[in-house]
Amino acid sequence: MGAAFDESIDLHLSATMAAPPVEVGELGIAFPEKAALSLLQRVPAPGVVLRQALTQLANESLRQTPNTQVFNLTGQPAMSVPLHWSDQNLPIGVQIAGAFGADEQLLRLAAELEQARPWFSKQPSLLG
Repeated sequence: MGAAFDESIDLHLSATMAAPPVEVGELGIAFPEKAALSLLQRVPAPGVVLRQALTQLANESLRQTPNTQVFNLTGQPAMSVPLHWSDQNLPIGVQIAGAFGADEQLLRLAAELEQARPWFSKQPSLLG
């Protein structure tokens, strides 16, 4: 991944999420999955069964954020900034990733973007 950010590529721009923002808690684990995981932890079961259950939960949860995974896994610096707002007044994030060690460059860019399109005072309603 480090080779992808050579002298010709400074930053990588992508959507933070694969779809518009969801309700708070919508991506959380539902009660049946929580109960199943709890049972799998207490009952002796082959490691394969637990791994399969965790993989299925991860796939469902991570489907909403496919663009963030590569940077989470490689440890490259990345940020999500709310540069757009939906009709429901929910933030729509833009992910910007940089080369290894480019944290300072990303923070400077975030400061410039916030000056150009302030988001500090914008807060979505949690009442729906």
